[in-house]
Amino acid sequence: MHRFFSLAALLAVVALAAPALAAPARPRKAAKKYTLAELEQLARQHAPALGVARAKLKAAETQLLKARLLWVPVAKLQAFYSIVPKYSCEVPESFRNVLLDGGGTLYDAMNTKQMREKFCMGTNASDTAADWFKNFDVRNYYFRVELSLAQPLYTFGKIRYAKRLARKGVALQKQRMRVARHKALRDVRRAYLAVKLAREMLFTIDEGEPQLRKAEKKLQKELDGPKGDEVDKVQLYRLRIARAEVDALKLQVKKGERLARAALRALVGPKLPVGYDIDPKPLAPLAVPRKPLQHHLVRARRKRPEWKMLNLAVRAAKAQIKLRKAQFLPDLIFALRYKLKLSTSDDDPRHAYLN
Repeated sequence: MHRFFSLAALLAVVALAAPALAAPARPRKAAKKYTLAELEQLARQHAPALGVARAKLKAAETQLLKARLLWVPVAKLQAFYSIVPKYSCEVPESFRNVLLDGGGTLYDAMNTKQMREKFCMGTNASDTAADWFKNFDVRNYYFRVELSLAQPLYTFGKIRYAKRLARKGVALQKQRMRVARHKALRDVRRAYLAVKLAREMLFTIDEGEPQLRKAEKKLQKELDGPKGDEVDKVQLYRLRIARAEVDALKLQVKKGERLARAALRALVGPKLPVGYDIDPKPLAPLAVPRKPLQHHLVRARRKRPEWKMLNLAVRAAKAQIKLRKAQFLPDLIFALRYKLKLSTSDDDPRHAYLN
């Protein structure tokens, strides 16, 4: 019974898979073969290392823009709004018993809006929680807006040295951009040549390996023949050891090729397809003209970005020292401040303690 169910399940799987097996396989699109010039062009545009360098250059340019805008007046706007309980200034009831020389009481003299606000001797509620909630009303508010403006007039060189330091920072990042570009292109060329070299080695191994196997089979055939006793078995062992070493070397070369292709895609960027390939053009010897050492030293001082980066770093350090010295001096500014207060309270006490 179990065999019957197993056979039925196998037939069902075959029936479901039959259309897929019968469908013609789609022809795979051939991978594009990139030349070294095309890889370098892609690296200049999409290399991750160059993207980081561009971002740092953009940050340095932003710092330069910030330094150039230091002379712009600084405005600050603050607004405050709150719901508050309503308190009113009141004259103490004990003032009714104080008589004035001109007639009337002190209570009547103080019970005017101007006098109540000027001499606020008490309020209509205490500081207890019950009175606070009794006087609380959402319609009562307190609003304050304050605007302050500061315009630099003279900063004793702070703005000038800040702009100089920022300009040196931008120039330094540009040279670092050149260094990053040189390193990216150098690494792309190294990875490209590593793939080329690995394939040249595989071609050499594939060309000589059949000869080694043919010699091994021939020697094995002689050992199995009637004159096998006259054949030296050590030679056969040596051939097998050599073939094993060739197989191990072939695996290492294939691994190196895969690593070089993966490194090349990581260096160039995501625009390089996963299944890419390089051109099959064989390696050619490079003609490098011989030059004296002094020629290379002079050219390095004139062309190498690292040399220019050292000079820029020295100038930036000098500008930073001058900026630090200028920060010990005060700034002359023009300041303006405006404040507006609005409230639903009828009384506006002028007393310093209450205000």
